[in-house]
Amino acid sequence: MNEPLLTDEAKNDLVEIWATLAEARDERTADRMNQKIYAMCRVKAQFPETGRLREDIGPGLRSAIVRPYVFFFGAPVRPPSFCAFCAGGATLNP
Repeated sequence: MNEPLLTDEAKNDLVEIWATLAEARDERTADRMNQKIYAMCRVKAQFPETGRLREDIGPGLRSAIVRPYVFFFGAPVRPPSFCAFCAGGATLNP
């Protein structure tokens, strides 16, 4: 199985997501969300063409959702690089 490659920005996003959830809810909830996100990253690393193509944001960029978060990854390389995670409704600066 291809392991996902996380950029430093994506790793920082996961830390921020965890900290936000741990403060708002509890650490177990934060752990479960990060596990769900990482599991989806592993699926997309195995099957990168299943993500939604987001050429409007960047060439070859794809996205997927683990509610309420959207994550973005580059599929032209194997395994794809995961570059960012954000809460739904957030504004991206390409």
